[in-house]
Amino acid sequence: MSDTETMWLVIAGVLGLAVILFVVYLIGSTARSRPKGGGKHRAPRKNRPHRDTFRTEEPEPEPLKRAAIIIEGADDVLRRELAAQNTAAGWDQPLWLEVLDDLGARNAGTEAQRENVDVVCVRGDSRIRRAVAAVFAGTETPVSFLPSTQDESDPLAPAIAAAMTTALTGQNTRIDIGRAVLGPADPAAVDGPDAAADTADVPSLVFLDRLVIGEVVASDEPALSTKEVAREIVKANPFTATVKPDDEEAIVRPARSISFATSDRPLVDGDAERRVLDGYLYASRSLKGWAGVAKAMMRKASRATPLLVPMRSVAFTVTLDKPAPVTVDGELFDIPWPAGEGSVAVEPRALVIRR
Repeated sequence: MSDTETMWLVIAGVLGLAVILFVVYLIGSTARSRPKGGGKHRAPRKNRPHRDTFRTEEPEPEPLKRAAIIIEGADDVLRRELAAQNTAAGWDQPLWLEVLDDLGARNAGTEAQRENVDVVCVRGDSRIRRAVAAVFAGTETPVSFLPSTQDESDPLAPAIAAAMTTALTGQNTRIDIGRAVLGPADPAAVDGPDAAADTADVPSLVFLDRLVIGEVVASDEPALSTKEVAREIVKANPFTATVKPDDEEAIVRPARSISFATSDRPLVDGDAERRVLDGYLYASRSLKGWAGVAKAMMRKASRATPLLVPMRSVAFTVTLDKPAPVTVDGELFDIPWPAGEGSVAVEPRALVIRR
């Protein structure tokens, strides 16, 4: 055998041995990958998470909505009836706050704010309603006014039940409120070393409908008779009022009444954001008042009716020569309008109410 043949035999033997080793490796690898025991071949098991990890916790239930009920006086029967109405509507037990006066109403409103209630129901006179409105003006918490009269034989009169249903299920809407400051808001307007302290104590009030300085004049006041004119000339005791609408000339007149009311109409048609107050100055029927009317007519004043002066503005400055009574939303206010300067202004869309 030649050297060449010997070399090829060696190469063939090495290649054959390599093939045999490769086949043995494949057989061993396949055997290791087979599952233990019988059954069909399955893919190798991977490290998968336990099935419990795919199970989510039950979602926490949504907290129940809650109302605050601020009520003047105590009424346990009404409390039970309104609480049952809240429960039937799927609400939590209401926060029940009994009050006696406007100070208590303000404190109750503050407590309701801290409790973060969903709606505030108010039942009481004008002072109670206005005190609560002052707390929630400028916030997003809706206020609902419950009727303040009821049949004593029926603890939950239909009107109160209907109002409570509206409070729980109604829609929110924004309304204007008026705010009056019974004194100068600017410290520079007060003379003396105690100016800052004096202006800090200047009383203010909120009104929802109407503020009247002086005599409350009925909207359907009858025409004057000769006898009434003569009596008013002799007995009337007017105050001299200077009323200056914002960005307009001042009106100076001996007056018997000045009224301001929130208005449904904006200052400019089509501009719903420019809210105003409707003001009316009723000239006095005294001798001094008629003289003022005559002067206005001779000056050809821009106001067409000098005896009744209508005004519309976002704010008014009111200056009186002597104190005059103040009536707020139909109720006499504890403090008269003082001699000197004060102001009345609208706060547009300041209060959210439930309707």
